[in-house]
Amino acid sequence: MKHVRIGKMLVLGGFLLAMAAASSAAPTWMGVYGPFKHMDDSGQTRTFSVFLNDDYPGLKAEVGIRINDDEWTTYPMWHGGHYNGNSRWYVSYPTPFPDHAVVQYYFHAWDDWGFEMWDSNGGDNYFFLTTPIGPLAWTGNTRDNSGEGYYPRSYLEIQTETWPAGAAINSYIVYTHEGADGWKVQPMYVNGQAYNNDIWNGGFIGYTLGGWIEYAIVSFDAFGHAFWDNNDGANHRAHAHEGTR
Repeated sequence: MKHVRIGKMLVLGGFLLAMAAASSAAPTWMGVYGPFKHMDDSGQTRTFSVFLNDDYPGLKAEVGIRINDDEWTTYPMWHGGHYNGNSRWYVSYPTPFPDHAVVQYYFHAWDDWGFEMWDSNGGDNYFFLTTPIGPLAWTGNTRDNSGEGYYPRSYLEIQTETWPAGAAINSYIVYTHEGADGWKVQPMYVNGQAYNNDIWNGGFIGYTLGGWIEYAIVSFDAFGHAFWDNNDGANHRAHAHEGTR
């Protein structure tokens, strides 16, 4: 009599079902909409953004960037939360762009099961011309959504502003969870403007530890200046939503 290894068959069956479920959930659209932009007009904030109309473990995104006639370079993107059922992805270019340069870029998404999609301006690639701007003068008006209840996948969102618009090239959340795991850094992305301020967003998806997060904001300009918003030395505090991923 031939023996059948039911345990292994069940594991294999579950694996195939998981693959099929992920494959059937693949996005059908990639881009930006409404007030959102792929990149600010001058490129000085250096934050690239794109949306996908689905989200699941194993989904990834990257941006390809070319400056003038240099070689193309790709950069993995961060998951930036959910907006109207879409997942947002972003990354900040690591160094200032040269003045009066032509910067081309495109977006690419894929998953672990063979899905791929591009957002490349119909194959022509997106581009912008860089323009110089003055130094950063202020970072502040920091707030978070910790008092607004539960969010999809327990997403804690933090927002800050920098002035003047276009002066900050990077902003970061410097945080610790109840002081127990040391200080860590999370990058932020530009999410529009208010008057002459840039609005920066960032946060923590799937943060299920509960308790509180202590944090401060630091922003940098192209001249190496750093500006902090640390609540006058006391740091900010936000409730870390409890829940499931």
